Amino acid sequence: MKKTLIIILSVLCIGCISAIFLLTDTYAAEVDYGLEIFGKAVTSSYKSNANEGWSFDPATTTLTLTDGDKFTAAFEKMTKAKD
Repeated sequence: MKKTLIIILSVLCIGCISAIFLLTDTYAAEVDYGLEIFGKAVTSSYKSNANEGWSFDPATTTLTLTDGDKFTAAFEKMTKAKD
């Protein structure tokens, strides 16, 4: 009986600790990298846009243009919208 109780308490503790780690990661603050692409801030949750043809790697602080045509088209679309 004692072993069963210890096992149940151990499983509950492990479950609670796991839940705490999951919630902490879920509600972690979003990081703003101080960069704006087409008027939208590049953050930890918005580091690339395949439709516009770019991606940002925060580890190396590198902005990569993946497709010049897409980037140009997105830029033209944005400038027309401002007019």
